[in-house]
Amino acid sequence: MFARFIRLSFASLGLVAAFSSAAAAQTRPEPPKSDWQVSAGALAAYAPAYEGADKYKVMPLPLIDVVWRDRVFLSTLNGLGAWAYRSAGFSIGGAIGYEFGRKESLDRSELDGLGNVDAAAQARLLAEYRTGPYRLDAVLARALGGSDGTTVRLGAGMAYPINEKLRLMPGIAAVWADDSYMDSYFGVTAAQAANSRARLGAAAGKTQFNPSAGFKNVDLSLMATYALTPNWSVRGGGGVRFLLGDAADSPISKRDTAPFANLGLAYRW
Repeated sequence: MFARFIRLSFASLGLVAAFSSAAAAQTRPEPPKSDWQVSAGALAAYAPAYEGADKYKVMPLPLIDVVWRDRVFLSTLNGLGAWAYRSAGFSIGGAIGYEFGRKESLDRSELDGLGNVDAAAQARLLAEYRTGPYRLDAVLARALGGSDGTTVRLGAGMAYPINEKLRLMPGIAAVWADDSYMDSYFGVTAAQAANSRARLGAAAGKTQFNPSAGFKNVDLSLMATYALTPNWSVRGGGGVRFLLGDAADSPISKRDTAPFANLGLAYRW
């Protein structure tokens, strides 16, 4: 049951992961006196069942963030990786993460007959630049199986302290996807179209669609953190995802504009 919740969360919402990971990065504290930074908690996310869906779900997510010597990290959202270069605000590194795929069972009334997109490990190249409260970042990700897709996420944001306890973090991000990713998540082959019509009927069945590589979405978000104590903090916020181009035109996409929100509690050792 818990694994299914995790699959729902990540398969439907790269947007929640991107939004939450950006916020976590912006709230990263000053280098600690010890070699280790460890925080853990839980998050409830309200978001579409899958990218392009018109049905929403409330889904739990674990929050785990472990950093060793400000170099090696293990994160629910960013995977297992390390920063290979850090100097003058620039950071470059790599990680192994996970692409959770998509299951027909997420929405039988829309996805029946289209088959599953298998989960797979994902290799990631990370880069970021920070100056003062401002941040620029880029993530190049390649699925090692499953969709066999490649995506590039470009993001920007800032951290704005309201007072000693409350901090706001607006952000914007755009995601480009290659043909393999677009075919897997937004395309409909002739065989899938026939299966869809057979299961859902001619009126509800999907038509064949062959998307091209390109920018698939833009996200706008506003995250906030509130320090309850030196160790406990509340994290929450929301945003909107705008599907673009062939991602918006796909017969799988029922909504081109999708709001999302989350709220969680974290403890830092």
